[in-house]
Amino acid sequence: MKLLIILKDVFPVHLNTGGKQAIFHIVDYLRNKMDISILFDVQSNVSDVDIRNLERKWDNVKFFRYTANKKMNFFFFQKQLMRFLYKLFSSNNDIVKTRRLNKGIEIPDMEFLCYINQIIEQEQFDIVQTEFYQALDLVFALPKNIKRVFVQHEIRYVREELFLNNQQKKVNVRDTYLLKKLKCNEIAAMNQYDLVITLTEVDKNKLKEAGVSCKVEDSPPCIPCYKSPKNIKITTNQLVFLGGSVHPPNVEGLKWFLKEVWGFILQQNRKMELNIIGSWSKNYIEQFTSKYVNVKFLGVVEDLEPVMSGRIMIIPILSGSGIRMKALEAINYGCPIVTTPVGIEGLNFTNKTDCFIADTAINFADRIITLTNSHLLQEKFIQNAKHWYMDEYSIEKLGNRRLSIYEDLAGDGSFK
Repeated sequence: MKLLIILKDVFPVHLNTGGKQAIFHIVDYLRNKMDISILFDVQSNVSDVDIRNLERKWDNVKFFRYTANKKMNFFFFQKQLMRFLYKLFSSNNDIVKTRRLNKGIEIPDMEFLCYINQIIEQEQFDIVQTEFYQALDLVFALPKNIKRVFVQHEIRYVREELFLNNQQKKVNVRDTYLLKKLKCNEIAAMNQYDLVITLTEVDKNKLKEAGVSCKVEDSPPCIPCYKSPKNIKITTNQLVFLGGSVHPPNVEGLKWFLKEVWGFILQQNRKMELNIIGSWSKNYIEQFTSKYVNVKFLGVVEDLEPVMSGRIMIIPILSGSGIRMKALEAINYGCPIVTTPVGIEGLNFTNKTDCFIADTAINFADRIITLTNSHLLQEKFIQNAKHWYMDEYSIEKLGNRRLSIYEDLAGDGSFK
């Protein structure tokens, strides 16, 4: 069985995002069980050295590299001018909403679409798969005599609907229009595929209820299980947040935590520190560190264990779907978790047994203080979460689940 994975704007090196990890680990497992090829467009932030290193590591994976024509044209300058004018004459809140709700999928250049079809015809794949929202519309350029799969890492309209719900009185009729348009376009594109794979059963059910009529299967991502439940470190004043500013829900969640929660915590414990891991823009770093005390930005960290072990993981995410890979990393490195309901959605965790789940700022702060004051509770959360992870999220179990989904699809002789 031959599988082609088309990646646009995402390449699985420097595994500093949940999406990159999700791609890397499933391919790393399946490449010894099926014939996998990866077609990708070269990005400025991925070097030739990075690509060659991955090609050497995955010597049984075939890579097809497309280099985009970087020639500027009239439409590019027109688009940049419109963005500048909107930024000049709009409020900051309107700019944020427009970026999130009207961040449409850009039309790929003709050469890229031709290259995709050339490789498909040349290699005779059984299944062609696209991943992430920015590659969703590529289905309209794929031949219909081949099985087409989309991996839905995060349902965009669900994420932005939650975002608008948190805006309270700042939502206007234009925002509602853009959200409905986004939802209709996303569902229409998904219905062009033979199969949509979600990362959680929750997202699978949401898509079916919303009108996705093609086959939908849930297949969680997998990352290696690193540590034994016995290796436990306890903290009294160290918190950690994992995630960068490139993902809007991370910015939204961290802003909410610092504005609404952080003050309550410091009233109870002035020594509490928040360590933020990931790539954040200079503006955000200066904004947060000048306004809030005991907040440290550690940047991108190659080895997570020293900066995560012995800390409490906060997941103050207010909008999103799919699985927060930061939760799985927390389990791996022995971090007890305090999260919002959205932050732990898709994982079968029980409040007060595996973690603390809080839906208000005061409750979130109170749960953190309670956890820092109880070593026994920290140990309980770490042990319970790790046992659950080892039972439900082993690479073998999740990798074989994805493999069976592909086998069932390839064995089905009916096409749309």
